[in-house]
Amino acid sequence: YQSKRIQVTVLDESQRKSYNKVKREYFVEASLNNSKPFRGEQIVLTYLLYTKVNLSSFDFLNIPNYRDFWSEDLYNPRNLQFTEKKINNETWYVSKVKEVALFPTKSGDLKIKPATITVGVKTNNNRRNFDFFASDFFGRTKQVTLATNELDLKVKSLPKTSGKPSAAIGEWIIQSKIDDSSIKQDEAFTYSIIIKGKGNIKTVEPLEFTFSDNLEIFDPEINITDKKYGNLIGGEKEINYVIIPRDYGQLELPRVELKFFDTKINKWKKVFVEKRNIVVEKNEKSIESTIGLKKEEVLLIGKDVRYINLSDPNWLVNKKSLIDTKFYIILIMIIIFYTMPF
Repeated sequence: YQSKRIQVTVLDESQRKSYNKVKREYFVEASLNNSKPFRGEQIVLTYLLYTKVNLSSFDFLNIPNYRDFWSEDLYNPRNLQFTEKKINNETWYVSKVKEVALFPTKSGDLKIKPATITVGVKTNNNRRNFDFFASDFFGRTKQVTLATNELDLKVKSLPKTSGKPSAAIGEWIIQSKIDDSSIKQDEAFTYSIIIKGKGNIKTVEPLEFTFSDNLEIFDPEINITDKKYGNLIGGEKEINYVIIPRDYGQLELPRVELKFFDTKINKWKKVFVEKRNIVVEKNEKSIESTIGLKKEEVLLIGKDVRYINLSDPNWLVNKKSLIDTKFYIILIMIIIFYTMPF
């Protein structure tokens, strides 16, 4: 037995685009909002579905792994919304089927491989009104596999800068706050550094800084909140330091700097919070040997364990009997109420 011969026509890129938009009735296309980004700068990858006919289904068969990119989904709808669009004087219906935020992790020439999708095409398409997922009891459906175009990028290296280069790319601001306005010797307070803006918040770190020796510092607790600004991602990072001042008087919290590449002006930028002078009140209950907490003793500072209770205790009288007049009165009343029903 011998099968029938199958002829396949292979088109180059320019022919394929023309063929898709003029001769075909449906196709899927991938596009980038910026094909020449800096390393670490966010770009947006969009997949659009074009059709002239009614479709009964849509699904991704294969999505590229976005090698050399850090990625995060921006838009992944369950139900597609189509809008009408004129292409070469022809009416097409277009829907966004997926949108992804990509951050190139290296510079140079990079590629985004094609994605493949499957659509269910109604074979009985003699309908006047376009209706995606249109139901036709007597219509038949055929499954068609489509592939997107491959995308090329030229990722630019970041300009050289003095000092250690930063992984922070985007638009950022930095702030600081103290959780307690009244700070006492040997009592803990929290000093917070807050970074917020647009970009990959997970890669943003302030430059190294040191606290003075008379401050006891715990390992910081870091909280990250992701946010979206349209199709740009960003967020807020809060770095909380629990601090115990061992001396009283004027103490200094260090200047904290954040260095990043500003994609709005395409230049390195440095923002900072100034040094903060704090007044630490003398703790009258502190003694020369220092009764304050040691670093190893505070594990849940600000949550369950604050610091040792220094208030006046409520002492009990030593060798006082637990059996007194009240005990006998209560015992007699229990016996009386127990025997009353009889």
